[in-house]
Amino acid sequence: MAVKITQAQIEQAGRVMALIREQYGQYFNEMTLPADTFSSKSDRQAITYLLNQNDQDLDITIDKHNKVTWQSKNTKK
Repeated sequence: MAVKITQAQIEQAGRVMALIREQYGQYFNEMTLPADTFSSKSDRQAITYLLNQNDQDLDITIDKHNKVTWQSKNTKK
């Protein structure tokens, strides 16, 4: 799947990752983003792809209701 990543998506992914880092430090593993966070399904997919390029070895998913969940790739079953 070829996805063209835009600068706006990179910036949005950076903001979401900052929220994840803040929550992760408080031992949370999920959060729900506002309904208007993503402009389209492909926008959400591109940002999910970018988030999974993280240096904290986290597996991050975003469902259709904008629920973001993450876990360490080392602890996946």
